[in-house]
Amino acid sequence: DYVYKLFSKYQRRQQKFDDMVVLSLLLGFSTRKQQKFFQAFIGDSVSHQTASSLLQNLADELRSYQTRPIEDKYRFLILDGFWVHIKELDIKKRPVLFALGITQDGKQEIITFKLAKGETEEEYTAFLNDLYRRGLLGESLELIIQDGSEAIAAAVNTVYPYTPRQRCYTHKLRNLLQNIRHKIKHRAKMARQASKIYKASSRHEAIRRFRVFVNRWQYLEARAVKC
Repeated sequence: DYVYKLFSKYQRRQQKFDDMVVLSLLLGFSTRKQQKFFQAFIGDSVSHQTASSLLQNLADELRSYQTRPIEDKYRFLILDGFWVHIKELDIKKRPVLFALGITQDGKQEIITFKLAKGETEEEYTAFLNDLYRRGLLGESLELIIQDGSEAIAAAVNTVYPYTPRQRCYTHKLRNLLQNIRHKIKHRAKMARQASKIYKASSRHEAIRRFRVFVNRWQYLEARAVKC
């Protein structure tokens, strides 16, 4: 029993160490930096063969994650993309498309993600078709949330044409704040007041709050109000 507990403890530590090796590779550590780090950490460096084996394990897990069946249980679906730096010939950045689902009990889950060539209609349509093929038929979907991307809108109209769609107010608030001229003087006040519009309990109340916002700021911050 003692030997079993000792072996189990070793396995946990081994997994943590493997995770550290993979993390250092994902962060883009050079070979020299890796050697210095692990020399100080364990008194020895990690071989290329070990690092390659760990990355292959990660690639296998990623492939399994990106091809697994998806349960059709999501009430809301949020679609977006963000650009990341990559090391590839003649390419500096590429977008990662992702789908975040919110279940009936309010739990948020990253359903899947994909490194794409661009945020185009073709890429988003292929991305959503893959979700549909793997089981996300949209029978429980009440709403799909996106930013102002026309590519996402066109892809959603193709794959989930009967699901209501709404623009993400977080993106809208960010755009609003970027268009404020006097940021130090007005930013905090405008952010609070604009946020309250989206937190209204009804459409009627939201429109009332919007009109108050416009009357308060349309001459002081015309560009932001237009946004």
